[in-house]
Amino acid sequence: MFENFFNSASHIQSLRDGPGGQLLENFAKKLCQWGYEKINARKPIRGVAHFLSWRELKGIPISSLSEKSLERFERHLYQCQCPRYSRRERRRQLGGVRLFLEYLRSADIITTPAVESTVQDPVLLTEFYLWMRQQRGTGEPTQKQIG
Repeated sequence: MFENFFNSASHIQSLRDGPGGQLLENFAKKLCQWGYEKINARKPIRGVAHFLSWRELKGIPISSLSEKSLERFERHLYQCQCPRYSRRERRRQLGGVRLFLEYLRSADIITTPAVESTVQDPVLLTEFYLWMRQQRGTGEPTQKQIG
């Protein structure tokens, strides 16, 4: 599935061989099913690859991943010196990891419930999320998208 998003055979192989390579490839497949185009899927995949490397270094089991892990990863990004990964574009990396957590929950790989945000998205933004999902043909919106 990585071939849909990356051209370099060596980069594709490093993603497959990296921590959580099979999970990452399944996530890439899900991004494809959700209608992500090549240019828009690369950053979430790279962000999740970074997250999975960090997770392995910290010894966090996949089954224990949660929003708390995401918060810890966010703190890591402020001082990140990981080779091959950049601490730039933190928002995009974190957004990719949020999608990854959603994917893990939908695949019953993690069972921790998502932490509900106490801040409501504006109605216009919620309607835009719904419209985008409909335009992509990805089916029903998630609960977050409908508030």
